[in-house]
Amino acid sequence: MSDLPPPRPEERLDSPVGDTAIDGSVGPPGAAPPPEPASLGRRLAAGLLDLGLGWLLVGMAVYAAVPEIEDETLTSGQEESAYIVTLIAISVWVNYMVFAEWRYGRTIGKAALGIRVVRLDGGRLTWNGALARNLLRLPDLVAIFFTVPTSEHRQRLGDRAAKTVVLRWTDQWRPQAPTRLDAAPSVTASWGAARAFAGLALLLLITILAAGIASAFDSDLETLGAVLVLQALLAAAMIYVPFQVANPDGFARPAALGLGPSARAPVATAAIAYLAYIGCAIVISALFSPEQEDITRELGVDEGALGAVAAFFLIVIAAPVAEEIFFRGFMFAGIRSHGSFLVAALVSSGIWGLFHYTGSESWPVVLQLSVFGVILAAVYERTGSIRPAIALHMLNNAIAFVVLASG
Repeated sequence: MSDLPPPRPEERLDSPVGDTAIDGSVGPPGAAPPPEPASLGRRLAAGLLDLGLGWLLVGMAVYAAVPEIEDETLTSGQEESAYIVTLIAISVWVNYMVFAEWRYGRTIGKAALGIRVVRLDGGRLTWNGALARNLLRLPDLVAIFFTVPTSEHRQRLGDRAAKTVVLRWTDQWRPQAPTRLDAAPSVTASWGAARAFAGLALLLLITILAAGIASAFDSDLETLGAVLVLQALLAAAMIYVPFQVANPDGFARPAALGLGPSARAPVATAAIAYLAYIGCAIVISALFSPEQEDITRELGVDEGALGAVAAFFLIVIAAPVAEEIFFRGFMFAGIRSHGSFLVAALVSSGIWGLFHYTGSESWPVVLQLSVFGVILAAVYERTGSIRPAIALHMLNNAIAFVVLASG
């Protein structure tokens, strides 16, 4: 007979035995019982302390760079200097928050209040987890008063996205080493970055040819017919190229490009992602005041019912489907297959943003859409499907369509 003792049953979160993870599953043997989740009041106090330190950093940086800031009037050059220094200081503060939570599990505010961030399985944060928590701080300014009191582990939106919990800390409990999210990506592709960029080159070539076809309707590409033909050809090319290039032996299966069903809760992931994008868009709008080109007018929304229907179809349906298949399902997945999530998301989203460049004044729009692209890539990474990303893209375009068409 075996001398091994019988297996112990899985223990609950409040079990006195010290090998239980925060989420209630059995954790590493020999670990001390996890501490209690921190209260909302303690978390708010830590957040206010960190916010005060960040405000102090920004103020000191601006005053050091522009001592004349105390005056009621500044020259245009001084205003620009103050603006740039403010952006740099805010960036430093945000990166500090991400680094501190990733490396130490706590910021100065959290250390002062005796709380710490860990993963639900009891481990230390990954970099991606720390980044996700901090990207959602803006919508959590309001949501935290509803999510923390009603959550089993007192989690805000950022905690749910990063699968973390904030704990009252004790020296008897130590988090385990983090497990890299990049170790087992949910996005897989049989093609790599080289094929992804070859597909991009093919798309650009088709774009040039499409412009030539559209110019047959109008040499200056200004008539409604020429614009509609060009937009329709571009959307068709963004769908055709991935299916053709992803599989050298024939057309790729839809599931290979992320069009299969979601593996994880798509609704919750999409909702959190869109809240994160709205928060980022508010910040970008406040800092840069991006001016979105009124493409609804160019596509004929004012040219009667037929023009309005055509514009709606191209903007709200065709563009989200085509762009998500190409930039997330094909390009992001191809780069991701042999690289980290961050590199794949930044490269594919940056190129997607550049596709919307219309002149020197459109850089804020390019930045905003690039941020949206990273968030959509995170949705794909999380769910294993581009369907939720397509739905978010359609929602965003529908809102923009209504706003622009009614303006």
